[in-house]
Amino acid sequence: MAKTIKAVTAAQLAQVGKMAAEKGVGKDAFQQHGLDDGTLARVLDQIKNDHVLTQLSPLPGGRLHIVRVQVDRSRDWREAINVAGPDTPADSTVCKVGDLYPSAAAKGEEELILLNFPEGGSWEKACDWADQSGLVRTHPRQVFATGEHSPNFHRELGLSLMYVVATTECTFEGGRQACYVRWDGLGRETGLGWLEGFGDASDWFAFRRK
Repeated sequence: MAKTIKAVTAAQLAQVGKMAAEKGVGKDAFQQHGLDDGTLARVLDQIKNDHVLTQLSPLPGGRLHIVRVQVDRSRDWREAINVAGPDTPADSTVCKVGDLYPSAAAKGEEELILLNFPEGGSWEKACDWADQSGLVRTHPRQVFATGEHSPNFHRELGLSLMYVVATTECTFEGGRQACYVRWDGLGRETGLGWLEGFGDASDWFAFRRK
């Protein structure tokens, strides 16, 4: 069931107007530099992100990041791979699991919550935390969208190497594996990895709210 969001009150909006006036920001400047160029929208996104993160259960030793991406689930699997990771080798095993993650007639913005363990963690530790926090697993196509949305994601977070891992696993080559997008100095590519191999400081596990 979707959570009901109470609308911002007229009194709160009036307070914003008062603050703008006190800072010498008139209606024309507010329109141009607050609304038209998306500045206010970004501020609201940050407020929402901060609120979401404070509502999640604490995780000692972990850190969280929220990203919003436009997800196109209707794409052919190979096309989705190419957009997410243009440097993915043509013979990569990730190219062989498309039938396990079929396309769907769905497009739209989605919010992903990324969990990282700077000192090292594990797939099980990440998923246990997500279950306790009421989060659900992400589809590879959602994670692939992070590559398209943020081609320099690792640099944005001040990292030299970064993986975002989709948390809907698959069974391939006799074991449990999961898809990911990797950013580093050599480029950006997608891949398929064994679950037991995830959990070091460069891995970010992707979840979403119900």
